[in-house]
Amino acid sequence: MFRKYMVDSVSYWAKEYHVDGFRFDLMALHDVQTMQEIEAAVHAVNPRAILYGEGWTGGTTPLMENRRASQANIKKVTASEGAIGAVAVFNDAIRDGLKGSVFNAKDRGYISGII
Repeated sequence: MFRKYMVDSVSYWAKEYHVDGFRFDLMALHDVQTMQEIEAAVHAVNPRAILYGEGWTGGTTPLMENRRASQANIKKVTASEGAIGAVAVFNDAIRDGLKGSVFNAKDRGYISGII
């Protein structure tokens, strides 16, 4: 039922309010099937809409690893015909490499002084 609520909600916002981009916090708490249905619903309204999220859970979850919409599994979500893409993930490894760790101030990145 929650999958239907999510799909119906983003579809409605895309149609009624012309929202052309959606970001999903802790997207790996959702399953790949849910994100696939969201992709199809949103891109049916606007094939150029941008969909992306955080490809991690932020903690524990009972959802099996192979079903999570995570960085490792996002390739399972495919683009609808005519869409500019499917669902992308925010890459924390690239972020940390550039700015340094968000959890440890001593772990500096490229822009904060590492050579």
